[in-house]
Amino acid sequence: MPLIHSVRRRRVNVVLAVMAALASAGLIDAAIDVAEAQQPNRSAQLIKYRQALYTVMGRDFSYLGGMARDRVPFDAAEALKRASRVEVMVDILPEAFPEESKDGNTKAKPEIWTSKADFDGLLQELQTRSAALTAAARTGEEAATKAAIRSMGEVCGQCHDKYKSK
Repeated sequence: MPLIHSVRRRRVNVVLAVMAALASAGLIDAAIDVAEAQQPNRSAQLIKYRQALYTVMGRDFSYLGGMARDRVPFDAAEALKRASRVEVMVDILPEAFPEESKDGNTKAKPEIWTSKADFDGLLQELQTRSAALTAAARTGEEAATKAAIRSMGEVCGQCHDKYKSK
């Protein structure tokens, strides 16, 4: 028998022996219970999803903000790439605030769900301005792109002021 098959067979035998020992001690169920308890609940998963969207969007929008403040040299191709990414994330945001995600490790204020119409209106305005940013970036015109970045940033600030805990 080749050496590799011998090693695999020994590993399988060890795993089976450990499982048999755990089963006889009644620990398999306990190990499964511990593993299941360590899985994030639905609310935690939704919050992590939302936070991931903001992380990706924030990375690209921060770069654009640097362009708007002349901290980063204007690059039309880079602006279009990043504006397009931001627009995709912004279009997903309305799905990232289901009712079941309001409790947990989040900076989202409860007012998001108690003032849903106002919050949704800000998200719609963010989508409108994000699309305008992508359109401006597509022209390659520096002044128009920077103005669109600042315009979108205003809506971001309004939403954060109202609906994000510090």
